[in-house]
Amino acid sequence: MKKVIHPTSIGIYVKTVSLALLITVALFGISNLLSEFLFHLIAVVWVIALIGCLYGTLMNLFKTIEIDENALIIRTGILNRRTALISYRTITDVHIHQSFFDRLVGIGALEINTAGTTNVEGKMRDIRYNDLKEILETLKTKEGEMKHERAELQVYNRKKP
Repeated sequence: MKKVIHPTSIGIYVKTVSLALLITVALFGISNLLSEFLFHLIAVVWVIALIGCLYGTLMNLFKTIEIDENALIIRTGILNRRTALISYRTITDVHIHQSFFDRLVGIGALEINTAGTTNVEGKMRDIRYNDLKEILETLKTKEGEMKHERAELQVYNRKKP
């Protein structure tokens, strides 16, 4: 059972296009001051928005969460790669964050804390909400299996002379 999850770029697109629209409307609002350069400025705004969308999409192509039998593996980065192997046994807390905007577009952010550290061990944004639910279900299942194994081990240790 190995599943690979990539973040989606829909959040980046909507945020970038919304900001570009807001700036475009603002530029039209002060068009009497910028009459000669108005369309040039608007073109620059939309080119920057396009570059932002392409950059965000490229970055998301190099981010993955792998759901494995024994661990979650989070990989990020293009040139500077970071790989976090997070064993199910060490996970203490899982947080899902969704802003109002994230809820509208069906995405969220995942944070995973582990035993022995004060920092967030694994973090990723712009994950589809259905994928977040699947990750949570996997973690709940693994937690139940580990509790069952610990209970069996305790019973086994008590029976030993």
